[in-house]
Amino acid sequence: MSEPVLTAMQRVKLIITGIPFGEPHFKHEGEDVIRWLTGGIMPDAWVTFHHLGDGRIEVRCANCQTVVGYLPSDWEKEETVRVIGEIRLSGHIHEPQEGFPPRSQLV
Repeated sequence: MSEPVLTAMQRVKLIITGIPFGEPHFKHEGEDVIRWLTGGIMPDAWVTFHHLGDGRIEVRCANCQTVVGYLPSDWEKEETVRVIGEIRLSGHIHEPQEGFPPRSQLV
């Protein structure tokens, strides 16, 4: 009996998940993903996002899990920019987790 012929998508899913019909979960979503807020001259922040379900996203320090702010879940531009600025200037020490490359090594 020959093996069934897989489509290209099924072969990719097989490589990623081990099952040709599985749905891969990429580490660009979810509460365990560390987001790096950077740019300009403000201090960097390493944070995680936690959807609250009430129109807000709770932002926590990636290391100590201290709540450092709340973003609007609709990503309204002006409010999002304002809150990210406040988070970065809050005085909370945002250090990258162990193993995260220093900023000098990132481009």
